Amino acid sequence: MKKNVYLVTGTTRGIGKELKNIFISNDVEFITFNRSDADFSDPCEVLSFLPKLKDKILSDYEDYSVILINNAASLGPVTKMGLQNIEEEIKTISINFSTPVILFNFLAELPNKWSVVNITSGAAYSVNRNLGVYSTTKLAVEKYMKFISLEDNNCLFCLNYNPGIVKTDMNKKLKNKGFFQDSEEGQTAKEAAQEIWSYLESTQ
Repeated sequence: MKKNVYLVTGTTRGIGKELKNIFISNDVEFITFNRSDADFSDPCEVLSFLPKLKDKILSDYEDYSVILINNAASLGPVTKMGLQNIEEEIKTISINFSTPVILFNFLAELPNKWSVVNITSGAAYSVNRNLGVYSTTKLAVEKYMKFISLEDNNCLFCLNYNPGIVKTDMNKKLKNKGFFQDSEEGQTAKEAAQEIWSYLESTQ
């Protein structure tokens, strides 16, 4: 079996937390990267943390493939244009788009083989009131990933995974705002994480 180490963002709750539990139960190597390590809304802070992360990968996982699971995201303010907190919107753009781009470029600088699983959303292709920044940043990451395969780098594969409606805090917030009222309940975060893990196992 290939030697992989999983770099997972956003493991404090939801899909990320369930993936972490799966990795522990399957005794696989992983590194978590959360907002307690660096403020994802501040690109400079993310960049300042990366040398430490690089040292860990090069010292502990020199001959491993690195698989980034880009899970962390922010819904941002869900309100009408003109009433939004623009500072919060800028932070949402940084969390959802700038930080993933920084991480993709970080991986490309490593000598390791690497891959990306991006947890995306149906919102990337839908037009819903008050969700312009969230939807646009989700779509932007998907678009950016298409350029990775055009580069001469060590990337093995890129996958955009849309789990559909998942029972998470973000989903609860959207329901409280009037979204998804008549939709099906969707799957749990644990079920979505298991689906991702099944795919990852199939690539081994």
